[in-house]
Amino acid sequence: MTATEEEIPEEPKKGTETPGVEPTLVDMMKVVENAEKENTPVLPKTMFKTTSGLELLDSDIPPISYIVDILICEDSFIYLAGPPGSFKTGLMLHIALCGVTEKPVFGFYCVRYPFKTLFIDEENGKRRTKYKFDRLVRSFGMSGKEEVLKNIDFQNIQGFKINGLWIEELEKIIIANGYKLVVIDNIARCFVGSERDEKDVSKIQTLLKPVIERQHVTIVILHHCKKIDRESNKYNPPPTLNDIRGSGDFGGQCDEAFLIEPFGTGGDHTKRFTLYQLKIRDGEEIPCISIRLTGDAKKNTPLEVLYEGNVQDMQKAKRDKIVAELKTKIMEWWEQQESKSFETTYIIKQFKNKQIKDYHIRDALKCLETDGSLVNAPYKYYTNPAKKDENTKNQSKT
Repeated sequence: MTATEEEIPEEPKKGTETPGVEPTLVDMMKVVENAEKENTPVLPKTMFKTTSGLELLDSDIPPISYIVDILICEDSFIYLAGPPGSFKTGLMLHIALCGVTEKPVFGFYCVRYPFKTLFIDEENGKRRTKYKFDRLVRSFGMSGKEEVLKNIDFQNIQGFKINGLWIEELEKIIIANGYKLVVIDNIARCFVGSERDEKDVSKIQTLLKPVIERQHVTIVILHHCKKIDRESNKYNPPPTLNDIRGSGDFGGQCDEAFLIEPFGTGGDHTKRFTLYQLKIRDGEEIPCISIRLTGDAKKNTPLEVLYEGNVQDMQKAKRDKIVAELKTKIMEWWEQQESKSFETTYIIKQFKNKQIKDYHIRDALKCLETDGSLVNAPYKYYTNPAKKDENTKNQSKT
């Protein structure tokens, strides 16, 4: 053999392949070619692992269920978004306490079974977490010495990141302690990459979803939302997945998404929040609900979290009450006027204020028209048929 000649390795004989070494694509193609020459059907190895429809239906996979009725599904990937100070952390601490005490969430949504919670805190630290947790514990009628509190674990400010190394450690501790709920507070502190980059955001689900499937755990990640109108303290129109800060993949990849926002304060140190369900992949849709907090932070009194009602029903009841009061005020005002007819815009100017909006007044006028107290003819004017004075006031001069 000359120096320029290359040694061509012989093909391994059938059955002489090196054990424990995965064949390459070239090796598998050669096996197929040899099998075709020998007319022997040979199937190459593949990474696909398929399940037939019959096998899938016959499997013992349990149906979709909840750990908290209607609110939180099992084996789910959830985002809870909201502006700073919107009680995101407190909300999840309350749910964790409901999980160990089996008391209804907000005093309304039933807990299906007791569950353990891991709270990964990279936002507040031990001092703030302890203060809020202590107030919530006392609202459950506990002293803080109960054994059930051992079923809520905290990891405070340890540099947790959503990357391969930390997620591997997370799965180990889930297996060791049997957590059913894991809360990550919050994404801004734990995320590796840019919130606006779809590729970076997609890595979150790529890393967490296999853990959720293998360990049957629900993971809730707290996140911020886009800026809201602080003067009215409400979204207009109601929030959507697009209101979650960052890439649209945050909302697109999760199983459930919620947004919580402050909705003013009441007397006796009461604060209210509105909880919107932005997305539900499996399970039942719920309307936006109002949550009421009671307790004085300055006096360190217990922090109680209560369900106040369906926001739409509450808003309708409030609107109906305003309209009913307006009907009486409009008729009393009309009796004191000389004119029998007024323009609609003129009537609105007389009663509009911060609490009473245009639509309240128009609803009241429509109700009075239905009752027969007023006549709308033409649409620009309302006339009181009970008035004896037939002269119409000149609205433009007024």
